[in-house]
Amino acid sequence: VLGLPAGSSAEDVHRSYRELVKLWHPDHNRHRAEEAERRFIELQEAYEELAGPRR
Repeated sequence: VLGLPAGSSAEDVHRSYRELVKLWHPDHNRHRAEEAERRFIELQEAYEELAGPRR
C-alpha cells in the first residue's frame, strides 16, 4: 500500500505515508471521491499497522 520494501525504516514509512496521503486525500480528489476515500483509508490502516507500536 505504501510502496515500500520490507525492512524500510520508520522515517521511510512516515515519508511515504505523508506523500501518498496528500496525493489521495478525498478533498483533493472530488472527481473520484469513492476511490480516493478507499485509498485514503487503506493508507491510514497501513501506516497504523507499521508505525503504531513505535509511537
